[in-house]
Amino acid sequence: MNLVQLLTGDISVQVVTWIAVATPLILGLVQVIKQWISNSRWHPIISILIGIILGIFFGGFSTIEVNILVGVLAGLGAAGLYSGSKTVSA
Repeated sequence: MNLVQLLTGDISVQVVTWIAVATPLILGLVQVIKQWISNSRWHPIISILIGIILGIFFGGFSTIEVNILVGVLAGLGAAGLYSGSKTVSA
């Protein structure tokens, strides 16, 4: 799978599964990092960076671009999951 196939709608079960597994993992890692970085404006950026790092090293897809994109999507998912749960609980 290359980047064009991913962007044109050919999203496989493997990509969706990887994002579904990585998102809670990223959310947990950001929660741990919050002990050292208390400024909340950096948390979404940290989430995306962790997603990119996980995507590069553990993505397992055919190209680095796809690994980075899937990592970004997982990081954005983790940031959105946290902000959504924060909004609902408030």
